[in-house]
Amino acid sequence: MKHPDPKPRNPTPGSLRLRALRPRGLKSRVLLSLVTVTVFAVTSFYLVALRAVRSRDLHVELLELQTDAASVSSRLTATGGQWGSVESLETDADHSIGLYDITGNLVAGSGPPTADPLVIEAQAHQVASGRAPGELVAAEAIGRGNDVRGVVRVTEAASLANAKTNRVLAFLALFAVGLVGASAAIGWMLMRAVTSRFEQIHRAAVGIGDGDFAMTVPPTGLAEFDRVGTALNHTAQRLGSMVERERAFAAAASHQLRTPIASFRVALEAELIAPHENPTTIVHQGLDTLDRLDGTVTTLLDLARDAPRDRGVLDMPGIVHALVSRWRQPAHLCRRRIGCTAPEPHLAEIHASAAAINHVLDVLVENALLHGRGDVVVAGAVVEGGYALRVGDQGSIASSSEDLFRKREFDASTTGRGIGLSLARTLAAAEGAHLRLVRDHPTTFELLFADSRSAGPTEPQR
Repeated sequence: MKHPDPKPRNPTPGSLRLRALRPRGLKSRVLLSLVTVTVFAVTSFYLVALRAVRSRDLHVELLELQTDAASVSSRLTATGGQWGSVESLETDADHSIGLYDITGNLVAGSGPPTADPLVIEAQAHQVASGRAPGELVAAEAIGRGNDVRGVVRVTEAASLANAKTNRVLAFLALFAVGLVGASAAIGWMLMRAVTSRFEQIHRAAVGIGDGDFAMTVPPTGLAEFDRVGTALNHTAQRLGSMVERERAFAAAASHQLRTPIASFRVALEAELIAPHENPTTIVHQGLDTLDRLDGTVTTLLDLARDAPRDRGVLDMPGIVHALVSRWRQPAHLCRRRIGCTAPEPHLAEIHASAAAINHVLDVLVENALLHGRGDVVVAGAVVEGGYALRVGDQGSIASSSEDLFRKREFDASTTGRGIGLSLARTLAAAEGAHLRLVRDHPTTFELLFADSRSAGPTEPQR
């Protein structure tokens, strides 16, 4: 059994129409438009030039014939009617001479046997010129006034005159074709430069779509393309920042949620071993812990999406007191204490997200409780051009500052500070603050803010 060929050998009219309707690219469209405009302009110029050249050449040829006719007429007039043979008369090699008597009969040379309209007009008006069938004619009377003895008729084949004109027109046609070709070549080179810029933007857009947010569009020197490239670069940076935040949330959410979950577990286990006299105590503690979990998740999601809506002026003393109150119970479960020195009132104006700053401080306190020793102390201090929040404990750190803030992938065995501190530094930088380790023994971290009204860099007071 034969199976039908799925591919027809000859295209159908419908497929040809669909192929014809395929959209052309910008390059072909611009080239086609440019060539079309050039062809129209050159054709219009050529038609005008054709008419002008033919008219000019006809005028020149008739003028040459009239010159020869006048020359022959003057010489014959000087001979007193002794005309002789026309071969003795010197004229252009392409011209033919005919001599007519006063009665209009051809007496010598070549021409119609009797006077044609131009010869008759020359007898009456002394000179005449124009076209005759297959030739150009100029006629001039021999003699003047009432002493006209005959007429000189000088002719040239029309084909010779047309050949001269056609040579000029052929040169103009070649020039016109050259103009169209040059226009197409220039348009192709210009569009090649334009399409190369489009290719750069296309490659950058494809790279960004594939997740390469470091891809940038280089300057092209063309303002329109540079505006598009700049917008695309900003979009890539924005997307890269958003994706980095999402990845940071995915890596750090479980890490940051372990402490309240562990605290809740410890509280529940302690309740099972030694129940409180009032069972609602553990319920209230559990609700507080769940509120902390809900707040932490909400904050992380907002920060991951770069969507904090509370970038107002921060109340630094209030933030410090709220931080200590929030971590007092978890510190007690770890048999540690958390306190604060009296935060100095500050005149600096700090604009940042309270949720982001609270999360950064939560990371610092959590690390102090998990990896430090002794009491945890939070302090706020005015510095030159800004404000500094410091979180310290009685432990020590052996790692260098760069290793400490280097982001590490999270897994079940991760127990170091890298995940939380890396996220904390990223969040701090997004809010215009700088997180650093100022002492390794006793361990002290500093979150440094610049006054939004200060133009210079902020340096801590030692």
